[in-house]
Amino acid sequence: MQIQESNCSEGSVGGVAMQIQESNCSEGSVGGVAMQIQESNCSESSVGGVAMQIQEPNCYKCFVGCVPMQIQESNVFEGSGPVGEVVMQIQESNCLEGSVGGVAMQIQESNCSEGSVDGVALKIQVSNCSEGYVSGVAMPIQESNCCEFQ
Repeated sequence: MQIQESNCSEGSVGGVAMQIQESNCSEGSVGGVAMQIQESNCSESSVGGVAMQIQEPNCYKCFVGCVPMQIQESNVFEGSGPVGEVVMQIQESNCLEGSVGGVAMQIQESNCSEGSVDGVALKIQVSNCSEGYVSGVAMPIQESNCCEFQ
């Protein structure tokens, strides 16, 4: 699966390749999961075997054993639920929790709806959009104008 705003390099999640970028990105890895999520300049955060890069002007670093990682920009609700070994929360505004298999991910800019697939639940939104389905994977990916990924 490839979702791009700008220049991108590939990351893989199980059999699923994901690319989510706003600007230039370098790779981070989470177990077998490679993730790229960027808004602007940022520094790296690592959690156990999880290397992540989450960018949105000002950033906070979180270093936590093998579990919960929370990175927050505004008023958000902290929620941590042990899911496998990795629980991730990345919030810009009000957020709902999404948990799946060994990976729980939350990435939100505004109001969100859930997309769940196999062992992975993803929520990535910035504005109104329609869903993209990619090989058994249902993802809501929002950023103004959107296209379907097949």
